[in-house]
Amino acid sequence: MDVKIYPNPTTDKCTVELREASSDYEVKLYNVYGDELLNRTLRGGKEQIDLTGFDTGIYFLKITDENHTGFKKLIKR
Repeated sequence: MDVKIYPNPTTDKCTVELREASSDYEVKLYNVYGDELLNRTLRGGKEQIDLTGFDTGIYFLKITDENHTGFKKLIKR
């Protein structure tokens, strides 16, 4: 799964760009304790996620489609 997350680190919003946009993707955001903070379905190749209300720190994005699962680290400053 080819995924780009930018800007990373970010201060408020980040863009999730999926190079293979042939199907829907599920994106979940977790904190370092494993708590799920956000769950969204992406229907295109690129979408923005608003992190304005989240504390600064390290987060993890879990990106899943029907055949693959990938993880990306995201830093909010």
